[in-house]
Amino acid sequence: MYSLSPEALCVAVAREVGCIQAFALAQELCPKISLSDRGKYLPPYTSPVTNKLAKDKDQPADVGYFEVEPVLMPDRLADYLAVYKGNTAKQLQRLCPYLSENLRSPMECIMLALFSLPFSYGGFACGPFKTDYKIEFDDRAQAISGMPHAVCDAYQEAARFDLEYNGELGHSSRKGRIHDEKRNTGLITMGIEVATVNNEMLCDMEAMEALAWRMHQRMRKRYRNRVDARRKKQEALLNTLRACFGLKPV
Repeated sequence: MYSLSPEALCVAVAREVGCIQAFALAQELCPKISLSDRGKYLPPYTSPVTNKLAKDKDQPADVGYFEVEPVLMPDRLADYLAVYKGNTAKQLQRLCPYLSENLRSPMECIMLALFSLPFSYGGFACGPFKTDYKIEFDDRAQAISGMPHAVCDAYQEAARFDLEYNGELGHSSRKGRIHDEKRNTGLITMGIEVATVNNEMLCDMEAMEALAWRMHQRMRKRYRNRVDARRKKQEALLNTLRACFGLKPV
């Protein structure tokens, strides 16, 4: 498939394959980082560019990312689709508000899509989220955590809810666990609820729906998913997204 621009490529993918696949492609092109191809067992990076990507001083300098210019921006894609004729472009345009420039891994992309997208697509309609969002701690939160701030993977402002994806890298070590415990306690002190999701949990739609119900409750909304065969739609969305990022279906 040939295209003159990333925006046109997304439209072509939406037309030939599907809107969710085009959304996944756009989400992969929007972040300001590129994953490291060196592997976690190789020597750490020492460049200043890599070091400043660490969320705070307690995390290792080698976070496994390069800082890059985004190939695609959500606003630019939305503007392109606004003047593009056809139902496919209109359908894809409806998904643009759920794109983010600040996600750091394929699993974060999948998590955010599941919780952000509307019920009709198989999502949990909990968006919008602020991704890679810094929250400055007050004096009490700083005293209990020993940190000046926390950076949230996906922060739902109306719910005051931080949704975190915990992969193995950076979270399974003793130092990583201590860091996460301090961080989460600081957020709780600020009145922010924290939920962490791993790969296994992300594949359990019943568990994720219970988490979405809690998020809606914090937003003072009732969780009303009246889509026919909603569990099949949710599982289909999950597996479509996993396929887009080169993962096996569940």
